[in-house]
Amino acid sequence: MQPLKSLSLENYRRFERYSLNGLKRVNLLVGRNGCGKTSILEALHLLGRGGDPSSLKEIAYSRRQNLPRGGDAERDGPAAPAPSWDVASLFHGYQLAPGTCFHLSPEPDGELHPMTIRVVRPAELETESASGALATLAIRVETAGATASKTPRGAFLSANGSILGLTVVGSHPLTFPVSAKGGAILCEFMTPRSCEPFSLSSMWSAAEGLPHVDSLTSQAVGWPEENEDSRICQLIEMLRIAEPDVEHVTPSQDSDHVHGVDTSFRVFMTSRPSPVPLEDLGDGAFHLLRLALSLVQTGKGLLLVDEIDTGLHYSVMRDMWRLVVQTAKQCDIQVFATTHSLDCVRGLAWLCRNHPELRDEVSLQKIMPTLEESVPFDAEKIMIAAEADTEVR
Repeated sequence: MQPLKSLSLENYRRFERYSLNGLKRVNLLVGRNGCGKTSILEALHLLGRGGDPSSLKEIAYSRRQNLPRGGDAERDGPAAPAPSWDVASLFHGYQLAPGTCFHLSPEPDGELHPMTIRVVRPAELETESASGALATLAIRVETAGATASKTPRGAFLSANGSILGLTVVGSHPLTFPVSAKGGAILCEFMTPRSCEPFSLSSMWSAAEGLPHVDSLTSQAVGWPEENEDSRICQLIEMLRIAEPDVEHVTPSQDSDHVHGVDTSFRVFMTSRPSPVPLEDLGDGAFHLLRLALSLVQTGKGLLLVDEIDTGLHYSVMRDMWRLVVQTAKQCDIQVFATTHSLDCVRGLAWLCRNHPELRDEVSLQKIMPTLEESVPFDAEKIMIAAEADTEVR
């Protein structure tokens, strides 16, 4: 996709008005706790998903803003109240009344299109639903351009601003919106909560042709030669940042009796006579595999990573950035990531200094909510700040 160069937010979360400019292929968002870094990733997620109302629930879930059922699901069965998701915090000042709205505006003529999410009366969604009869308010998604939908899209809300049950209206017929050029925009949002075994197993299963391990024989099934499948090479190279003697990684066929799905991974290493569980390599290796899978599956799309340095030692930041930026450039991916780590910023500065061919691909955006726009750092400014030991976080 054509990298987004600017983004404007209006009445969204804590931002009455805010803009980001000077965006590049890979963008690192920095700033104090609560300044809105994750909120900006969520806005990009909404844009990348074309306003699919289901993404509102995903955002609430990632922040653990799903509300309790209010009943006993085991006792009441299907009659138990369904869980609901709080979305009131998406609106500046938590103001929920018919006509309240927020706007997300990417640069004009880009592949992502402007979007408005508006609070309306339930009847304005023009659809019949059991939740609609119980709703006090509703939200309607309004998009322009190629992502526009002729049918109403939105969700029914209770008075406190939570989505009622599982009811969303008019979810986009595609998993991802269609760009102005006619191609699908893939959007992957990687959060600390999504770095779970179940999530990794699902992602691996979605990647066609990736091999698995027979848990009885510990033998690889369907392994391609490395030069025949660049995806495997990328996964292995990312894991080698944490453990240099990694040879292969595959999901096992062991069943998780709680979830009923495969959640375990086995890592083959030159220094070990038999494969070891991925968990034995620590949280850093787990995070790197999740990051690699996200990159592999987000070709020509948008990858959003909250806390990209989670579980990683400062010594691996340089190689992580090298692989992320090289892969983003090679696979036509735009990356937005957040961090609180000065070591992560220094790793990005090292990349700019030692890989001049990648300098034009990166930016650092300092998020300061007291201003109306971010403070952008290009590669030259990132290197100067790191060399002068200037605090940019």
